[in-house]
Amino acid sequence: MTHRRVPAEWEPAALLLLTWPHAGMDWGDVLPAADTAFLDLARAAAPQAPLLIAADPRLDTAALSERLGAAGVPADRARILACPSDDVWARDHGPLTRLDDGVATLVDFDFNAWGGKYAFDADRLITARLHDAGGFGPTPRLPVDWVLEGGAVDFDGQGTVLTTPGCLQDPRRNPDASRERAESLLAQHLGVDRIWWLDAPSLAGDDTDGHIDTLVRFAPDGSLLVQGCEDPHDPHHRPLRQLHADLAGLSRGQHELVGLPLPAPVLSPDGRRLPASYANLLYLNGAVLVPTYGDPADEVALRRIEQACPGHRICPVDARTLVQQNGSLHCVTMQIAASQTP
Repeated sequence: MTHRRVPAEWEPAALLLLTWPHAGMDWGDVLPAADTAFLDLARAAAPQAPLLIAADPRLDTAALSERLGAAGVPADRARILACPSDDVWARDHGPLTRLDDGVATLVDFDFNAWGGKYAFDADRLITARLHDAGGFGPTPRLPVDWVLEGGAVDFDGQGTVLTTPGCLQDPRRNPDASRERAESLLAQHLGVDRIWWLDAPSLAGDDTDGHIDTLVRFAPDGSLLVQGCEDPHDPHHRPLRQLHADLAGLSRGQHELVGLPLPAPVLSPDGRRLPASYANLLYLNGAVLVPTYGDPADEVALRRIEQACPGHRICPVDARTLVQQNGSLHCVTMQIAASQTP
């Protein structure tokens, strides 16, 4: 009988997918800063895993290659493939990787921009186009006609997934979005046998309807990293405290709950609060890339994450530009897990 599972994100990755920002997106005047933020991210990630970069045809790929080199990314650590794109959120339009007896398959769920909120015609085809261009090597691709975003699920590598009904039971994403249908598909395509449904809050500014990767993450030491809020006057305080209580009930003492502080409000130029979260971190081949926001809480979060990730190198990455478009570090990246055959 085939042993099917999605590996935990700290397990070996073959490469890291990025979708590069361009002028056809919504960055506006922030686009130069977004390009710099992606260069900084690429420099931090490239020592840990080769990069596969989806570059819209409107981008000058030769110039992008030069900028990557100038930023310290060796040419042999970044492969750029031309591929149309609507936005940068590779976590959601990229594929999930499952292992069947250790052999990797790219599970390419459909994508409709969180229930049709934004343009998505190009993004939903990115994985297929990159696969056709050889970007993922011989790893097979399995298309699945059901919307599931990578930011909506978090896996422990042993058959358990954390998720929220706000995403997986959203009829704007899937007309047949019942809990039973979601559970059946997670079991069939990803080998999931334990689902922790969390009626979790959305952070202010989150337009994904409550992606789990802004709230709770499994950690390598067996704990759960939980986004908290220690300011009783902050509107996040009570719902995040309830999230902590709900997790304690589900965990039944099996997982230590490690609270992460919430940074002081990060605002857009028009004064809108943005979903700045330390839970939106990236595990990558022995490193943990942690979003930072220029706040004293950064150091507290880095220290707590380091304790939950023994043997990992902690790499802070400034995410203040990324969060201007309502996402952070995990949202703009997708690990492609490596096969683990004996």
